[in-house]
Amino acid sequence: MIVVCNQKYFWLFRLLSITAYPIKNQLGEDTVPLWEVVEVKPPDQPIELAHYLHHYNPQVFLVDLELDLIPVAETINNNVMWVGITNSYRKAYRALKDGFFDVLIKPLSIAAITTVLGEIRQKLLAQDKPITISCRKEIRYLRSGSIWYIKADNNYVIVHLNDGEQFTVFNSLSYFEEILRFPFVRIHKSYIVNAIHIYRIHYTKKFLKLKGCEQFIPYTTSYAHQLEIIHTLKGSNIM
Repeated sequence: MIVVCNQKYFWLFRLLSITAYPIKNQLGEDTVPLWEVVEVKPPDQPIELAHYLHHYNPQVFLVDLELDLIPVAETINNNVMWVGITNSYRKAYRALKDGFFDVLIKPLSIAAITTVLGEIRQKLLAQDKPITISCRKEIRYLRSGSIWYIKADNNYVIVHLNDGEQFTVFNSLSYFEEILRFPFVRIHKSYIVNAIHIYRIHYTKKFLKLKGCEQFIPYTTSYAHQLEIIHTLKGSNIM
């Protein structure tokens, strides 16, 4: 159920796999929707995990624990969901203790990978993660779920919260797209919205409504593919 818009695919989640096990062409569209799988061949030398995280920016990192990893415990303290594969229960236990979301025991099965990715997808969609926003005169500590939408205003953006409060930040919408990611979606050159809060989309007048928010949020056809994804997810009870 990968969403197709104008003959292009739009993925919501990125899985980075550093294993010798090929999964990209085995995961069916009807079992793991909206995943982009990036497979990297395991290198001969020890792996600097921080480099891969920075270069590929995945939400999920599938890594073979038999590889020489540098480091694991120090690198794992971030927003990435880690999944290991191994044939050693000792290594599996250590990885879970270090903070891995799950560890799969070899030999792998598509069913096992599909199940864990389904669990991760639901967790990512429901995630209300802590974020820090630096303003000119203060620092804000928020939960991502408290944000209704973010609006661009010249060289600033205005962050609108679900308690009615709003504040201005000297930054760009592109910056917030990168740090928030899905379910925050760009639906207009001037708007990012939290898709979790969307309950109405008006296709004729080109606006949407958020739960509890009186504002009519406009969208433009150049971002219509985002709304198609949201419609698919909400229609399938995924979001």
